[in-house]
Amino acid sequence: MQYYENAFKEMSENPKWIEARENLGWHDNFLTGQQFGEFLDQQYEEIYEIMKRVGLAN
Repeated sequence: MQYYENAFKEMSENPKWIEARENLGWHDNFLTGQQFGEFLDQQYEEIYEIMKRVGLAN
C-alpha cells in the first residue's frame, strides 16, 4: 500500500500534473492513507445524517 501512496504523492507533486490540474480548474485534494480514511469517516457521518433527515436511513 505504501508503494501506491508514494506513487500518487509523487505524481501529485509533478510539475506537469500541477500544470494540467490548474489548466482544468481542478483542486489538489491528495490525501494519504490515514488522512483519506479520516476524510471518508467524516463524509460517512455527514451523509448518514442527511439520509436520516430525509428518511432514507434509521
